Order: sequence, then C-alpha cells, then structure tokens
Amino acid sequence: MIRNTLYKALALTSIAWLVIACNSGDKNKAAASTKAGDSAKGPVQPPLDPKIEKLLVHFKDNLKFPVVIDSAFIAHVTKYDSLGANEVKMLALQWFKDKLTDDDKMDLVDFYKIDSIKAKHGFAKFADSLQPGDTKFSNAYGLQKIKLKDSTLLLIWANSYASYEADPVSGGTNIYGTVLSGSDIGITYVLAESSSFADPPSGSETLLTDSITNDGKLFFRQTTIQDDYDSMQAQVYQSFYQYQISHGKMSFKSTKDGGNWKEKIKE
Repeated sequence: MIRNTLYKALALTSIAWLVIACNSGDKNKAAASTKAGDSAKGPVQPPLDPKIEKLLVHFKDNLKFPVVIDSAFIAHVTKYDSLGANEVKMLALQWFKDKLTDDDKMDLVDFYKIDSIKAKHGFAKFADSLQPGDTKFSNAYGLQKIKLKDSTLLLIWANSYASYEADPVSGGTNIYGTVLSGSDIGITYVLAESSSFADPPSGSETLLTDSITNDGKLFFRQTTIQDDYDSMQAQVYQSFYQYQISHGKMSFKSTKDGGNWKEKIKE
C-alpha cells in the first residue's frame, strides 16, 4: 500500500515537472521570437541611417507652438551649429515651388563654393580676388527640429550670406524647412527671409516672417521696402499668405494685400 502510494506520488511529481518544463519552454520560445524594441503598440521602427543620425545632432528639439520665425529669430541663427556642404546637400534635394514662392537652390551655389575653398584653406586668396557685388561670406546652420500634429518632422536650417564690402552690397539670411520621414529626406520649403541690397542712390529690403502652428498652418507676412537715398524716402509694400503642411506636403490657402505706403528712411 505504501509502495503504491509512493509510486503515485512520484508519478504526480514527474507530471508536474513535465508541465513546468513545457510551460518554461513555451515562454522561452515566445521570448526568442520577440525582437528587442517590439511592443504591443506597433511594429518595430527601423534604425535611422547613420548619416541621418549624425545630421540630426545639429538640430535642437523645439516643442513649443506656434513656432515664430521673425526678425529676432533670424538675427540669432549664428548661435546654432554650423553645417557643411555635404550636410546641406543632404537637405536640399527637392524644393517646393509655386506661383508665389521660388526655390533657393541657386542661392546655395556660393555656399558650396566658399565651403569648399575654406576646406582647402584658400579663403584669404579667394577674398583678395573678389570684385564689388561678389559674395564673400556664406554659412549654413542647423537650427531646430519640430514635429507637427500629423507627425510631420521639419528640420529648420538657415543660410546666411554677405557680399564684398563695396557698392553694390547685399546680404541676408534665408530660413528653410526640410521634411524628414524616418531616414527619407523630402521636400524643402522657404520659411523666412531677411535680405537687403544697396547700390546708391537706391536700395531694397525684404523681410518674410512665418508662424507655424501645431496643426501645420503657416502664416507668412512679407514686407518689401524700396529705398531712395536722394529723397530719403522709402516705399513699403506688405502682403500676407497662408499655407498648410499636411503629411509633408504644403499647399496654398489664401493671400491678402497688406497695402503700401511711404515712410522716411531712418538715418
């Protein structure tokens, strides 16, 4: 009787260990089939291209909306990280263009040229060879990265330039936004501009500012000033534009004439 009871106990113990072993094996199989980074929320995101990861280091996160790109913002782009020609070429692959806006790819030609000269330590010789009107300085900066409500990621960057110090003189800063989807770099938009040109007795100034909301609305204000230094009078023109960015694509919504007027040039 005792022997039969012992046999039954051993049998039950063996069965229990067998069940535990099977359950453990199932758990191990499940763990082995689950890749690192998997979750119930969605599929695993593929790793970024190392070149993209290196590029993103130059852009600071901006989580505050609206993103206001005004004259104060433009004036401080030089405090951000510098970008080289290779990085700018990664960003400036495609340009948005419509009846109101144009691409700026030709404006970057001088930047590529000057950046290459600097890399070869030939800037001093280059500067000595310049003529009035030639571009002397051109630099690019990685500014911010912002994520819109529809998950569109915009990389905001700038190109600042200035001519040789003799009439005619020109200079300015252009602000751009490039769409990034994973490791795919998309279209680039002109977001803001501050530029000036002077060849006495006349000159001109352009200021394009922008405000970007979380839901992808862009509100532009453009002010153009034509200066007459003989009369010390300026003619001012103002316009307003609205665009919408949705899933990386920008579309025109409306325009409004802000009027024009004369004002005295400040000495």
